[in-house]
Amino acid sequence: MSQPRRIAIAVFDGVESLDVTGPAQVFSTASRLLDRSGRGYTVELVSAAPTPVHCAGGVRLLADSTFTDSDGEGVDTLVVPGGLRIRPEGVEAVVDPAVLAWVTRVAPRVRRVVSVCAGAHTLAAGGLLAGRRPRRTGPRPRHWPSAMRT
Repeated sequence: MSQPRRIAIAVFDGVESLDVTGPAQVFSTASRLLDRSGRGYTVELVSAAPTPVHCAGGVRLLADSTFTDSDGEGVDTLVVPGGLRIRPEGVEAVVDPAVLAWVTRVAPRVRRVVSVCAGAHTLAAGGLLAGRRPRRTGPRPRHWPSAMRT
């Protein structure tokens, strides 16, 4: 019987709740479907501090561990969700400095790093997209940084 794969999702104030709960639900459902085989996933939320994280829509999340506690060891997949800052002059992606520092520190230790929506801006800021072609499910937004344009 194999061990479940660990999924770590970085969370921060201003994160889009669907970018966190969507992947968490997908891995949870897959795990329940695979339960009979002993395979599956465990999902954990990781944040800068052991205090509630306030999502953009007002929902609060409580992480399982902090960036200080987690060195990425044993993590199969690191999920970097997005956040959007909406202002009168336009919309911009949130690149949280603590998430950026943690992701760039632990990325070499995990099997796979993925982003959801505007989380790709964090990967680009950390140099994790250099020489790679990011995948997307829709048209390329005009506001993508040059590291993400393909």
